[in-house]
Amino acid sequence: MVISLTIGTLYRPSAAAPSPITSLSVDKRGKTIACGTMDSDILLLDATSGRPKRALKGHEAMVSSVTFAKGGKSILSASWDHTTRKWTVHGADKAASPIKHKAEVKLVVVDDSSSRGVSGARNGVIKLFSVDSLRCFRIIQAHRNDISGLAFGHDSSTLVTSSWDGECKLWDLTNYEMIQSLVRLKERIRSLALSPDDSRFYLGLHSGRILSIDFADECKVTKLKGHEDIVTSLALNPSGTMLASASWDRKIKIWSTSTGKEKAQRRLLTGASCIAWTPDGSAIFASDFSGAILNWPFERK
Repeated sequence: MVISLTIGTLYRPSAAAPSPITSLSVDKRGKTIACGTMDSDILLLDATSGRPKRALKGHEAMVSSVTFAKGGKSILSASWDHTTRKWTVHGADKAASPIKHKAEVKLVVVDDSSSRGVSGARNGVIKLFSVDSLRCFRIIQAHRNDISGLAFGHDSSTLVTSSWDGECKLWDLTNYEMIQSLVRLKERIRSLALSPDDSRFYLGLHSGRILSIDFADECKVTKLKGHEDIVTSLALNPSGTMLASASWDRKIKIWSTSTGKEKAQRRLLTGASCIAWTPDGSAIFASDFSGAILNWPFERK
């Protein structure tokens, strides 16, 4: 598979004052993109044409995170209105009451195999819940500051968290105890990605550095250098062979996970807010602060 030289604009808002895109999620069929926006809406787009399908309205502040669940039948969202909410592709899921938090909610992730979700807020608290009912069954004071990364382990028994407090932790989801503190840094961790086999984890930092860390030996660290500002988003392709990164420096990059070397980069008009792979790994979608969604395809050879 060869990375294409061209990057296209899938969607660009037509309004005079467009709302920046804060987060992206692609459904498992690769047909629909869910976008969180600064103006409190969730925008659903056709992943091929970029045509808007509908806007899901109900949050009262910025939607900071969105993710598809239940094979694409449901959407989970986190917002600065202090709630985590559940939606269908047609609107709010009225059977599931929102989860209320005591601070702005920054992230929500879902583990479809166990039907569990977790959301993390600016006060360092994470809440684990049932995706089906949105019932919260465990509250953990995981960090001292903003939650910046959440990732379920591949067997659903562990959870990795990261925070602006500079720490990355591993949690046991059978007893909800911390197994170990994986990393302690003197700068903010702004994004997190976990390899499909749990062998490595990746941290995007406030300074623009990316750290690739061996799970079995946290002293084995590879530094991926190339960004010059906050690394807002990290995403691994389905096979775990390539890492995509987005940054405030207006660059999106693709890295080889085996060598730690940069494979390609593209420069955007504004800072990049989020990046996501298609389910088959054939392309990445990236969002920027202008409200545009960009498509970077690969060529199969």
